[in-house]
Amino acid sequence: MTSECPMQNKEGAKGDNVDVKECPIDHSKFDTKNMMEKDLQKDENVNDALGKNRVKSSIPKDDIEDHWVYPSEQMFFNAMKRKGYPAQERDIGNLVTVHNVVNEQCWVEIQRWEKKFHW
Repeated sequence: MTSECPMQNKEGAKGDNVDVKECPIDHSKFDTKNMMEKDLQKDENVNDALGKNRVKSSIPKDDIEDHWVYPSEQMFFNAMKRKGYPAQERDIGNLVTVHNVVNEQCWVEIQRWEKKFHW
């Protein structure tokens, strides 16, 4: 159990008075940098036609040397399914493209705004 566990506080599990002795989350399944599942690309129900390649963004992480990486088509599809959205495999390529372009354009606008205020 880590002290950063989102399920823990001094009283036990958040939102109730149950005494939780150990964390109910298996932390080994998650990347501690972003708390995303390490292996979101494995899903036997997904068509092999969905891409597994990820694209590096121009958006730096907090250490500036590293940049965020966008989800692959398969990761995007899996996430939509998990969240209950009516994902269609044939649409995922376009959705990922739009997702990435919107993020890149937002980053350009943030930089433009920050430059105006000399940040």
